[in-house]
Amino acid sequence: MPHPVSRPSARNASARLLALSLVAALAASVASARNPWLQPFTPDSIWNTPIGDGAVYEDININGRAYIAGASQANLDVEYQIRPPVNAPVVNFYQASGFRPRSANTNVQLGRIRIPDTLVLADAVAGDQPNNALTLLNPDRRTTWQLNAAARPVAGGNFWAYEREPQDLYGAGTYGAHAGSGLSGLGGSIRKGELVGDGEIRHAIKLLVWAKTYLYYDAATIRGYRWPAYTSDGYAGSATDPNRYQGTNPKLVMGTLLAIPPSATEASLGLTTAWGGKFFRALQNYGAYLVDDTAFDTTLLNVEEGVNEEFTAAYGYSMRNSAAFRNELKKLIEALRIVDNNTPATIGGPGTRRAPLAAPLFPFDPADGNAFNRATIAFGGDLGGAVSKDGDLATFRTSSVNQSAGQRFFSIDLGAVRSFDRITLETGPANTNNFVRNFAMWASPTGYWTDFVNGGSYRVLQARGEGKTHIRFTNPRTARYITLQSAVTANANVPWTLAEVNVHYDNDPAPVVTNLIPNPSFETGLSGWTNWNGATTLQRDSVDGEQAAKVGPATAGGFTRYVTPPAGAATLNFSFWARASGSTAGTVNVVFLNSSYQQLGSAVSVTVAAYNASAWTKFTRSALAVPAGTSLIQVYAYQGAGGSLAVDHLALRAP
Repeated sequence: MPHPVSRPSARNASARLLALSLVAALAASVASARNPWLQPFTPDSIWNTPIGDGAVYEDININGRAYIAGASQANLDVEYQIRPPVNAPVVNFYQASGFRPRSANTNVQLGRIRIPDTLVLADAVAGDQPNNALTLLNPDRRTTWQLNAAARPVAGGNFWAYEREPQDLYGAGTYGAHAGSGLSGLGGSIRKGELVGDGEIRHAIKLLVWAKTYLYYDAATIRGYRWPAYTSDGYAGSATDPNRYQGTNPKLVMGTLLAIPPSATEASLGLTTAWGGKFFRALQNYGAYLVDDTAFDTTLLNVEEGVNEEFTAAYGYSMRNSAAFRNELKKLIEALRIVDNNTPATIGGPGTRRAPLAAPLFPFDPADGNAFNRATIAFGGDLGGAVSKDGDLATFRTSSVNQSAGQRFFSIDLGAVRSFDRITLETGPANTNNFVRNFAMWASPTGYWTDFVNGGSYRVLQARGEGKTHIRFTNPRTARYITLQSAVTANANVPWTLAEVNVHYDNDPAPVVTNLIPNPSFETGLSGWTNWNGATTLQRDSVDGEQAAKVGPATAGGFTRYVTPPAGAATLNFSFWARASGSTAGTVNVVFLNSSYQQLGSAVSVTVAAYNASAWTKFTRSALAVPAGTSLIQVYAYQGAGGSLAVDHLALRAP
């Protein structure tokens, strides 16, 4: 095969890589696992749980109709899923001044936020007031901000939004950005790739209807919502607001799960499009949750930014109120019925599931981020100790007795005076309701508790029984010692449990990047990589982020880049995820070079083939010896014709 060497043309043409030696690598295969960014949350999340065959379907029963009438319009409520680069700039983050306008003042600063300069969100104006639900992934690549009514009128400028409960991609993900229900801005969103080609929607979706016409409210009994929602619109029961809920069915409220009954078929509904079939299968197998109010006679779907553009290119018409889209969607909406026995114990109704359960998530691989290295942190107090930093949510300490004033939950010694702006407390899945109710906090550089952090200096966001409490500081604090103590004035009726504690600093400076490979997950395409023979493309099927690199099968080639080793490094650890198909194996390689691009020592070549990586598989190679005189390290993948090699999330790090 042609030798995959890439170097500047001015370099000595005779400097060639030596024959590669095959080095055994540790490999861990994860068959049919899910990408936590593209389909997040646990398999038993409300968004991922299929309808059960014991589901009870009830008619809508509104104004003499068994169904929600197809609205005069059909449109989109676009949601923004933002995964900023680790070194994205930090800007001021202010609470929205209202639903319209949103960026009118800077009276309430919520902190500072790391977002790309290119993100621009126009302010709301009369006739155009989108929810602008926005999910922002933190640098830890696991926790997210959930924001609503987001606005950023000027590229690179300040940012406005209402902050909702943060969520963990590896958690239940029930709650978040939708103010009308309290439900997630990430879960249930239709993502790019799901409506085109061979894509499918393998999760529940979200629906917005005209609450004035359809949703019920009674202050004494049902206040406009049911589980899993925990709220309704502030005007839902207002006697003077023309948008108040005026529906007549107490079972049709925010949080109601709607689905197409099993007796219906695509043919019986008269569906004629490929995308209509995709929606049909999703609505019959998973259903749709009511999450917000449209405020006029229209039906809205929550979609990720870019879905409509992808849809229009594939089908030749828009999802934004085109007749072709509206007429097909009308058939689907009018087929929906209430799933009345959707409860925490029987999500989607009891019984055998209509579709397979969602695959497990790819294992979390801690990234370059800004959570402090907990090896340097000491935890003490009634609930502190080693279990608070062992990375295992199944190990925890509990107060055993109900929360009451004066209990000392835990203390932290950061080891040195440091700045921090967020503390995350996790109870673990077995104790999700045992989060702290009220507390006092002290932060001190010396251990003398003269620096009391009062209630005006931080905000507490709790994930509604999902076992995580976020303490976010408006402005960074500087201290070495942190103590939390109960401040409940009456018994809280629950103990408090602590499984994991993390202390973060999200503001400047940017987190230290320890991965030597820039753009390791191809989030900026092939930027920085050389594409040999044009054989490398990008694919949505990935482990980390939105895309992975794919080589083949028609053309032999690959991709490569050079990185600089850290000064004084004697060894490096290498890992990557890959999957393969076809008759020809591929390789992923590390080669140590001197300043003349001559190979030093033995290269590392990891074979990836259908027999050892038919599913996404993590390959690791530890303690690679860095030869003396190494100036550059070449990282490359190569695939011969007849095979296909996909690669994602490469990492080369010093131990």
